Amino acid sequence: MNNNIPVKTDGKSVPLKEQEYTMTISNSVPLQGYTFSHKLQPILDVLKRIIASGYVKFEDENGKIVRHPLSCLLISNIGGGKTTLLKKTTEISEKGIIFTTDITPYGFWRIWSEHKEDFRNGKITHIVIPDLTTPFSRNKTIVNHFVGFMNALIEEGIAHIKTFYITIEEPIQIGLITATTTSDFNLRKRGWLGIGFIQRMLPISFSYAKQDVFQILEDIAQHKIKGLETEKLRQHIKLINGNPEIETRLIPYALEIDSIYDKTTFKTKSKKTYTIQKPEPFRRQKQLSLLLMANALLRGDNQIREQDFQWFKTVARWINFDFNPL
Repeated sequence: MNNNIPVKTDGKSVPLKEQEYTMTISNSVPLQGYTFSHKLQPILDVLKRIIASGYVKFEDENGKIVRHPLSCLLISNIGGGKTTLLKKTTEISEKGIIFTTDITPYGFWRIWSEHKEDFRNGKITHIVIPDLTTPFSRNKTIVNHFVGFMNALIEEGIAHIKTFYITIEEPIQIGLITATTTSDFNLRKRGWLGIGFIQRMLPISFSYAKQDVFQILEDIAQHKIKGLETEKLRQHIKLINGNPEIETRLIPYALEIDSIYDKTTFKTKSKKTYTIQKPEPFRRQKQLSLLLMANALLRGDNQIREQDFQWFKTVARWINFDFNPL
């Protein structure tokens, strides 16, 4: 494994020892006295920044001004409030987010055909699929087509598609927000960890104690869980500048997100154990930087600042595959 993680700082690539950063995450203490108004708020806070990322412009490594909506995978126990959270993201922002129970390349083409103008002007930033297992429940050929299509859609974007059934002749790039249960993730993780599809989404995992169930139900009943008004965001699309010093401090978190690869072993039919190679953290670093930019946007700023990193530390323990309790 390469222990030198190059990080771009002020235009220069600086080698950084991985060991120096894997130890600093334990010393990263959240804001003192910070409390959440309801049990699901930290997860909803991250989802709001995922959505806000669709309205961030930033300068990429080639000096080009781009928009690149983040994607995420929400994982928790059955009945953990995932569907409620996803619906809250869309309840007052249906013009900016497409909510669908299932999707295929042809299904996306139909959605695109109905909302061409909104795709063209950037109004639609995300697609929400409440249960990722649905599109993965078909035969292998269809699933492979789905994975390849979504990989392109949520990473590089689609520039041109022309098949017997589908014709899209303009660039499209959107984010995917989806969810699955802890048990289903554990059942499928060998296949999912082995494909690039999972690395293109920030994982948001959480668990909760039995005594928290009634608190979550009460929070839902009392309408404490509020959505995000993307119409206001749309009026404030702006270029957000990075901050090399603060983004460098994201390195231990970028390294930690995919620690599941180091912790998980599998067995072949002949009972031999093996692990799946852990991906390099470059994509995770970019995702976390964009998450901080989205927080700056929600603050009304045009620059990543210290308060964005401090906010991130309050939710970082759930941006991984560790299923930390709420």
